[in-house]
Amino acid sequence: MGVVMLPVLAARAAAGDTQGVRDRVTRALRMSFFIGIPSAVGLYLLSVPVVQLLCQRGRFDAADTAATARALRGFAPSMALAGHLILYQAFYAMGRTRWILLSGAAMLGVNSLAGVLLVGPMKEAGISLGFSLSYLVGIVL
Repeated sequence: MGVVMLPVLAARAAAGDTQGVRDRVTRALRMSFFIGIPSAVGLYLLSVPVVQLLCQRGRFDAADTAATARALRGFAPSMALAGHLILYQAFYAMGRTRWILLSGAAMLGVNSLAGVLLVGPMKEAGISLGFSLSYLVGIVL
C-alpha cells in the first residue's frame, strides 16, 4: 500500500497540500490496520495448519513444522505493524528523508539486538519476534 500511495502523496506534497497528505496517510494507515490486525491474528492462530499444508511432506516432519510455526508466530505481529512503510512514503514525498534513515537505523539496531538476545531462550521464534519488534519501533518513530 505504501508503494501505491507514493504518487498521490508526492503530488499533494508538491502542491503544498499538507492536510491532503495527512488525510491520505491517515486513511491508508486505517486500511493497513484494518487488514493487518486480523491477518496477524489469523496467521498466529493458524500457523501450524498453514505450515502443515504448505511444507509437511517428505523430509519435513512434525518437529520441523512446529519449529517453522513458532517462527511464523513471531512474524505475525509485523503484519499488523506494516503501516510504517506508508509513513516512509509520506516522509519521502515531503522530502524529509532524514526521518526514514533514523527510523531504518533504529529498526536495524532493534532487530539485531532483539534477535541476539531472544535467539537463546526462544530459538527461531526469538529471531522472528525481533523482526516484529523492529516494526513496532519503526511505526512509533
